[in-house]
Amino acid sequence: MEDESDHDDLMNFCADLVTLRRTEAFPLRLLRDQGPGQWVLVNDVCQQSGITTGEGMPRLVAAWLPDPLGDEAYVVIIFFDDETKQSFAAHYNKRRLLDVNPVPTETTSEASGRKGSRAGKVPRGGTVPGAALGAGTPRRRRPS
Repeated sequence: MEDESDHDDLMNFCADLVTLRRTEAFPLRLLRDQGPGQWVLVNDVCQQSGITTGEGMPRLVAAWLPDPLGDEAYVVIIFFDDETKQSFAAHYNKRRLLDVNPVPTETTSEASGRKGSRAGKVPRGGTVPGAALGAGTPRRRRPS
């Protein structure tokens, strides 16, 4: 990164990763795979997410931190380029992203040993077993 336009390109690239729907896989993977404050190469996350980076920025890293004021719906995503020593930060709505992209839960059928996803599945009849008041509690007969 030698001139101001290179700096602008870097900042635009970082902004695109956290603002465009087509690159939403980047913050999703970052939030799911990394703990707070864990730095990761942006190229690696992009590659795992199927996002092309063009020429690539081999020393660009990213991490996320909890919201500084304690708002659990938000995080701060930080980018740092070691080559230029430039940084970029974005306040990001984590709750919206994770609500739209829930983590599929793996279940194993004890009888068959098969794995499957139960995310968003509701049994026939539209209710979850045991959800009715008093479900599963046998009624006792009063002695006569």
